[in-house]
Amino acid sequence: MSSTKLTYDLPSKKPAHVVKEEHIEYGFIGKLQELKYEYRTDIRDRAALERNFREKFEALNRENLSNGEVKRLLEDIVTPDIFTAARTLRERNAFTRDDGTPLNYTLVNIKDWCKNTFEVVNQLRINTDYSYHCYDVLILINGVPCVQIELKTLGINPKRAMAFKDTGKRKSKGQADTLYFNAFTDDLFFWDNDLVNDSERRLRINAESKFFKGLQDLAPDERIAYYLGRYADFLFDIDYDQWPISFRKGDAQHIKVSRGEENISIWCLFLAICERVIDCAESYSWVKYLYIDDPINSLDDNNAIAVASDLAKLLKKAKERLKHEMPDPIKAVVSSHHALFFNVVCNELKKSTHKKYFLNRPERGTTYTLRSTDETPFFHHVAMLSEVKTAAQNGHRYAYHFNVLRGILEKTATFFGNNDFGSCIHGLEDDELYARALKLMSHETYSVYQPRELVEDNKQLFKRILDAFLDRYKFFLPDVYPSGLKIGGAIAL
Repeated sequence: MSSTKLTYDLPSKKPAHVVKEEHIEYGFIGKLQELKYEYRTDIRDRAALERNFREKFEALNRENLSNGEVKRLLEDIVTPDIFTAARTLRERNAFTRDDGTPLNYTLVNIKDWCKNTFEVVNQLRINTDYSYHCYDVLILINGVPCVQIELKTLGINPKRAMAFKDTGKRKSKGQADTLYFNAFTDDLFFWDNDLVNDSERRLRINAESKFFKGLQDLAPDERIAYYLGRYADFLFDIDYDQWPISFRKGDAQHIKVSRGEENISIWCLFLAICERVIDCAESYSWVKYLYIDDPINSLDDNNAIAVASDLAKLLKKAKERLKHEMPDPIKAVVSSHHALFFNVVCNELKKSTHKKYFLNRPERGTTYTLRSTDETPFFHHVAMLSEVKTAAQNGHRYAYHFNVLRGILEKTATFFGNNDFGSCIHGLEDDELYARALKLMSHETYSVYQPRELVEDNKQLFKRILDAFLDRYKFFLPDVYPSGLKIGGAIAL
């Protein structure tokens, strides 16, 4: 095989660019590969993850375990308590084998870190007793998933978002009138991990926020438990005197939950408050509007559908207040990058009057516009494929387009149950060249904020790979971006 390295040059004029999470993900993986992490595209489910752990554990400890011993070992080391998990990871541990003999083991080589194996996995969907999420990136040390990373991109510049909020305050003469569920809501909660006693870990609330004024009088616990029971199997309690939230599951008290589980708990609290707002609770009479931005962070598709369905029911209830001789309807705006979530909400609201918009950047400039639409959005991979096809046709091909194309091939391979994206182009003429080009170009070092245009040879290579893929897999590719690049959706009621 040729060792020639694919190259690209800087364009004379750098175009504006919307940074997508997929670009960030593969760029991040590429950085890890530069640091000698191995990218494991074959680990796509829990069984593969456990097989990899067993292989690394037996090699590190120079012992072979039976299937039963592996099962018991996993039961010993898997815990929702991050402090117990951290101790198990860094210390020497004891395990009793099936024949009664003791086995002292370690999960990492503390003395010589160079002898550990470092791997990275992405888009791993896994259901366990403590987790129900699809992880963007997992970092494995000797097969142990030590770090979970959720990658997010900003659809709108933070300064623009703050300016929008300030404009609203001016129009309402400084009086708050909107109940938010977004990044500002997240900032109202912070962890107290009890670092001294390592026993009572609590999520604390910023009780000074108007978000919580009158919360105790509403007695929302029953409704919070109702919603939380739809998404998870743990419970939480609120101390209205000191304002901490403690989580429990079975006999385990004050447990530490994952970031995704924390988000869904906050979401359930928000839904319970919204119900009281709609029912005209006096302490929330100031609320005239709801703004909800991407409430499904770290959730799998099943829970995304459940959240969308619950939200749609709430929005319909808010709109129907006049029918029950209540004050004016609560107006709401919901925004999301998640096509499935957006579609479900739209379908649930079919019989209710509402408006749908796409957020655009016409001609990839610096101006954002809202484009009204009667359609629900297409799934992300179809939209991305439509974008790269358009790029291939008009000649504006940049290095990040290799990232996008590789991501699409990864998803296609996973859908068909294959371990590697190379299966999507296997058997084609020049399939080895195509695979090598995708690996090199999708993990090159470049800034997604300053995209580099490909040289002519690589432009042609990109088009050949894309054409071969589309010839094998017959996607229906609508004109997704007739008026500019879509980067999000919004529903207004």
